[in-house]
Amino acid sequence: MRVLPIGLSFLGALAMSAQAQAELWTPVAADSTLSFSAEQQGAAFEGLFNKFTATFDLDPADPTTARIEATIDMDSVDTLYDERDEALREPEWFDVERFPEGRFVSEQIQKAESGYLADAFLTLRDATQPIALQFTLETLPDGRLRFEGQSVVSRLAFGVGNGQWENTDWVGDAVTIRVSLILEQSLP
Repeated sequence: MRVLPIGLSFLGALAMSAQAQAELWTPVAADSTLSFSAEQQGAAFEGLFNKFTATFDLDPADPTTARIEATIDMDSVDTLYDERDEALREPEWFDVERFPEGRFVSEQIQKAESGYLADAFLTLRDATQPIALQFTLETLPDGRLRFEGQSVVSRLAFGVGNGQWENTDWVGDAVTIRVSLILEQSLP
């Protein structure tokens, strides 16, 4: 009758061993970007968010067990065009006074044909939508990790571009989000 306690102890040790493999990683700010591209009047434009934080609870040997969370400072939007940047901060677009942060939280990560696929939730303004982030992960010679990811989202699904801006003749609906990060292991 001692099989049950020994079996439970063994399962507990296995679970602790698996958890011990996961490590906390964070982006190196100087080497990491969160950018996007969209269309305005039929011409592509690009932008980025200068301020964001992220944590990766991740075992580099098995990224499918990872949990990724990121917070975006929406006021840090930069398209290299001041007038557009100011407009994006206004209530019709990001409404940064009411919604200063965007949020990304992964739910599940699976191996994909080329790299990995993170099923996640993205929150912009007061809307949370599921998104799929395709990414690759590479261990660099110095032990850091290179994370490259991309997802295409509908700006209108998040309420970005209200009123007259809901018409996609002026600004397209599809927005490509690109993530290029160098991750370093965080100290405990």
